[in-house]
Order: sequence, then C-alpha cells, then structure tokens
Amino acid sequence: MKKLIALVFTILFISNLYSDERWQEQNIFNSNYLKTVITSKDNNQINMKGYYYNKPTKNDSITLTEPIKRPKDCFFFALDTIVMPGIQIGYGFIKRDSTSTMEKIFIAHANFGGIWPVFTAGIHSKINTFKSSERKGFYTCYNIGLDYVLIAGVGPGGGDVHSKEFLFPYVSFGLGYSFQIGRSSFFRISGDLGLKAILASVTLSFVF
Repeated sequence: MKKLIALVFTILFISNLYSDERWQEQNIFNSNYLKTVITSKDNNQINMKGYYYNKPTKNDSITLTEPIKRPKDCFFFALDTIVMPGIQIGYGFIKRDSTSTMEKIFIAHANFGGIWPVFTAGIHSKINTFKSSERKGFYTCYNIGLDYVLIAGVGPGGGDVHSKEFLFPYVSFGLGYSFQIGRSSFFRISGDLGLKAILASVTLSFVF
C-alpha cells in the first residue's frame, strides 16, 4: 500500500514537471512571447507563466500626489452697466457633482438711475451653473430676491412732487462667460432679463 501511494505521488510530480517543460517549449519560439520576455527584462519585471509584476529596485521611490484642493466658497463683486449703473457684493458656496458645478451666491446690491430719478436696493440669491468643473466658459444663471424701489417725483420745471416707494420682486434668468484669471479667481461678463425693477442688465463681475 505504501509503495502504491509513493508511486502515485511520483507520477504526479513527474507529470507536473513535464507540463511545465511543455509550456515553455510551446512559448519559447513564439515571437510575441520572446518580445514580452525581453521587454519585461528591460523593464526589470519578473515573468511567471505569462504574469508580470514590477520588481522594485533600490532607486525606486513612492510618490504621493496631493489631492487637488478646490474651494468650497467664494466672494463676489460686480458692477452693473449700460441700463442702470450699480454695484453688487456677495458671498457664496460652491457645490459640485458628477455632471456640473453650481455657485449659490447671496448678494446685496444697489442701482442708481443716472438720468432717471430711480433708485433700487435689495438682496437676492444668484445661482450660476457650469458644465465645467473648473468654473470657466459659458454658464447659465438665475436670480431670485426682493428689491426696494424709490422713484423720485419730478414736476414741471424740475420741481419736486410726491415720490413713490414700493417693494418689487427680483426674478431673472441669464447667460454669461467666465474667464479664469487666477488659481481660483474669475472675471465674468453676463446678462440677464426678467421680472425686476430693472428689466435687463449687463454685469461685469469678479469672483474669488
């Protein structure tokens, strides 16, 4: 019985050696195999039946790449032009997902009528949406808020008459273009149109 078991193990061992030799014989004349072996040796790799892994050397070192730090908030400063001169100041938050980047900015603003005796001031939330994670290029925007409006009364000959004061909704939609001018700072040109005391506006803004 012991001799039989020893004989079986001997046959299995010889069979395993034979199969290894046959595998090497079948591949040693294969040009792709030879090319792979030569390449693997040149790249200091070890071959084990078609599987390769990099053999570390003394000069190898591990380089840790610091993850990109993207800002989660931003400051906003803008000048309204063309229709009614004005100024906007705000602070916002940046939200990212797999398809877009969104800025939600809370803004206080004031506009002066210039040649018109109109003054507006108010607060609104501005939502900028970018396809680019880098927040540059074209973007869409919408605003929602509330304005205080003062219309100074001017009578015949320039005399003062009763002025009008009232609250007015601030709801608008627009389109803009963002230029990156620093690591996390941008210059933008945008225009919007909607239901607000100033029907339309063109804005030059800085975000940082």
